[in-house]
Amino acid sequence: MLLKASKNKEADNQTLPTSYTFKASDNEPVVVHRVHIKKTNEHTNPVPAADKTPTDKPIDGAHEDDLNKTITRTINVTDPEGTTKKTDQTATVYRNAVVDEVTGEVTYGDWSTGNWGSFTTPAIAGYTPTISSVATKPVTVGTDPEIIKHYLHTK
Repeated sequence: MLLKASKNKEADNQTLPTSYTFKASDNEPVVVHRVHIKKTNEHTNPVPAADKTPTDKPIDGAHEDDLNKTITRTINVTDPEGTTKKTDQTATVYRNAVVDEVTGEVTYGDWSTGNWGSFTTPAIAGYTPTISSVATKPVTVGTDPEIIKHYLHTK
């Protein structure tokens, strides 16, 4: 038998046992195990900033910025007239979280990986680019944003 309390609160500095045994005379003991309910929050369903647990404790994490990161690589190509065209490549990495519905504590899963795609410098008749392409690059949560500056074309 599973018992679920909807608004159970613990007094400050109170430690409760993980199970209780109830025994009346001439019957079998009834053991009730106390467990914390833990809820998985997918990266697509972050916890709103002001959310609290059913026990009215603040949830310390699992918010949008804790679960999702977008990292950008910017490639600037300058044509022979001096006009620069900017191309942004983004990679999104994410992780999921588990929220303890009693305490509000959050544990996290591993971060995913992403990548920035390859880039080929546009051809301009009569000109050769100084760099013809930029390779695909794997992206992790620790990857810094990049700016690849000015591919100047020369005759």
